[in-house]
Amino acid sequence: MQGKRHLMAGLPMFPSLLGLAEFAENTFPDMLLLPQYFGIFHTLQIGAGVLGFTLGLLLPDCDTKNSILGRHFHLPFEHRTWTHAIWFPLILVFAAYWTKTVFFLWIAAGWMVHLFQDSFSAMGDCFLYPITGYREYPSGARVKKGRHLSLYHNNATSEKVFTAGWCIVSVILSIGVMYYFDWLDMRDMLQTIGQIIQ
Repeated sequence: MQGKRHLMAGLPMFPSLLGLAEFAENTFPDMLLLPQYFGIFHTLQIGAGVLGFTLGLLLPDCDTKNSILGRHFHLPFEHRTWTHAIWFPLILVFAAYWTKTVFFLWIAAGWMVHLFQDSFSAMGDCFLYPITGYREYPSGARVKKGRHLSLYHNNATSEKVFTAGWCIVSVILSIGVMYYFDWLDMRDMLQTIGQIIQ
């Protein structure tokens, strides 16, 4: 999936993940990784969360020189190997715990969303690379071993349809989360829309 589509499909998920973080903070305060540093409702921290999540959505493709971040910061790995495994997000979670910085958790969250989105492609994603690997075909194509189902092909119409569908589901979930946590007063919004229509 192209970087711009990772952003289009991934960023609408941020309010849902923020709601999940609030739910975890309120429900399991003793089980949360960093409860004393998780003041998620401060504007600066939300902004840092969006920035970290956005970086996480783009960083896995820095193994490609023509990606959004790869043009400026390139890691010399083969595409969809080390940067598309769970090892970097795990390192980020440990860094968050060690430094007591939630910013690293948001990067890890964005990174995992990127990997999950890529797992639906024809190539698939080897989350446990190099334990799991890809099958190489004579044409140069690589597909995750044991892969039988895919929802889209890179740079094809199916990728655009997948992105649109993912985006719609993310927006619906985020609106539901914002309504649930009273971040969004639906009555006021509906009255405003009604006044605009009249």
